[in-house]
Amino acid sequence: MTDEDRNIIQAMLDRTVEAIAAATRSEIKAAEERAAGNMRGMLDRAMDANAVNLSDLRGQLIRCLDTIERRTERIETNLHAVMLQTAGLSKSLS
Repeated sequence: MTDEDRNIIQAMLDRTVEAIAAATRSEIKAAEERAAGNMRGMLDRAMDANAVNLSDLRGQLIRCLDTIERRTERIETNLHAVMLQTAGLSKSLS
């Protein structure tokens, strides 16, 4: 094999390596773009799900606070009645 043959083979090899590298870079870039698009979609879905969950949680908290408020009002009414009865008992004992 002559030096000229070696140079031709080396030049062909260099072009082949460069073509493979260019194709690989192109595929990597396309894969990165697909991954970024997928991540944006997953992030959007996660944010939507969190918004729904927070809305549900807000509704549950409001219902719980309403229940606590009603019970507190009942306790207040019952304590007032007990105080009135106690006041009546102390007057009748004196």
